[in-house]
Amino acid sequence: MADALGSTPASPRAAYIDGLKWIIGLSTAAIAGVFLHLQEIGRLPQCPRIVVAVAVGLFFISIFSGVNYLVWLTTVDVDKERNKEIDTELADTTLDEPQKDLLKTEKGKRLKRINKSKKVNPYWHKGHLIAFSIAALLSAVILCFAVLKAASSVEKKDDANKGGVNKDPEKGVPADFARYDIVYSATHKYGSGMEAHTFLLDRRTGDLWQMICQPKGTVAFSRVKKID
Repeated sequence: MADALGSTPASPRAAYIDGLKWIIGLSTAAIAGVFLHLQEIGRLPQCPRIVVAVAVGLFFISIFSGVNYLVWLTTVDVDKERNKEIDTELADTTLDEPQKDLLKTEKGKRLKRINKSKKVNPYWHKGHLIAFSIAALLSAVILCFAVLKAASSVEKKDDANKGGVNKDPEKGVPADFARYDIVYSATHKYGSGMEAHTFLLDRRTGDLWQMICQPKGTVAFSRVKKID
């Protein structure tokens, strides 16, 4: 029966097949996501990498089983509809015996396929659901591990920054050089001409060093004394 909007609601079987397609698509997207982040996964410890590999394998099994299950479901629907048509054609009294024999042979083949689907479908169905469920669980574990690792990295950086210098937690060397900047004074009269001084500014502490030219093209920086 059509609903208030004039559209016919999908049957439970059609809705089930749509859900099956959605799970297959989700498994495919998960595998694609792994291939897009191979470098990040390669930097993980060995145990998490193994878990990721197992999850990918299970997603492949889920896709393979799900596709076979979907094909069998579709085939059975087609065979059942065709057998109904054959029964209608066999009821036609104008058919001769050779034509009836051909229709009966076709119906017999389709019935065998329907009966075979009753045996193989449960295995494809279980393989699809079990593989997807375990793979999804392993993916959740890896996601939690990644979140915890990211939080640990942030804590290490915060601890390294307490000393006033942002250091790389793995190499122990200064990493935040953006705190220093070259600034210039206003142009003013100096001696016989106009000149602007060059300074090195520490944006974090406000300390200032003046650049002084040295012999042989070198320069030196002299800290400027603060006057409150």
